[in-house]
Amino acid sequence: MFKMIKIIAFAAASLGLSSATASSASLHDSFASGTIFTYDIEGSFSGGELGDVDFDFTLKGDFTSSIPSRFSDITINKLTSSVVAGDPIPLSSALTFVYTKSLSSDVLTISPSPSNNLSASYGTNFVRMQFLNFSTAPVLSDLLDSAAPSLTYGTPTMNRFSVTLSDVVIPAVVPLPATLPMLITGLLAGLFCARQRKA
Repeated sequence: MFKMIKIIAFAAASLGLSSATASSASLHDSFASGTIFTYDIEGSFSGGELGDVDFDFTLKGDFTSSIPSRFSDITINKLTSSVVAGDPIPLSSALTFVYTKSLSSDVLTISPSPSNNLSASYGTNFVRMQFLNFSTAPVLSDLLDSAAPSLTYGTPTMNRFSVTLSDVVIPAVVPLPATLPMLITGLLAGLFCARQRKA
């Protein structure tokens, strides 16, 4: 059983690339393990191999701890390019996301599988972006794209982006049955009486 909470208007934006340090705290710290968060990430960038790009992704998962490479929980709502036709444009590899959380970091990476591979040898048509301070004040730290089946890649500039926490599903606490304390008391009383008879 789950309880649904709707959180509206959590957004942040950054222009260009930044090397800001990661946050020491996460929005997710105040939630119990098993809580499912839904994030919408949308924006646009230009100046790379894919030209002018508009993107809109939805991510879902338990962000209370680190999440290894996941492709089943990322939805591409929009991914268009002025160089490559299609919406979404055909990618050489499925997009995945990796979330890394610790006491001193809160980092989200969206890229072709495998997400932690920093090389550019992804093949034709790929997008890679990384955000620091993801759950508190997202800052873009890395942005790459490619429209060629080679090891080349572009370093475009982010024009705008927003990260919106749209849904939180909290696991409901299952209450103890009202009769359980009475049952335990009865069992303890029975054990006590049995021991008294033996003594």
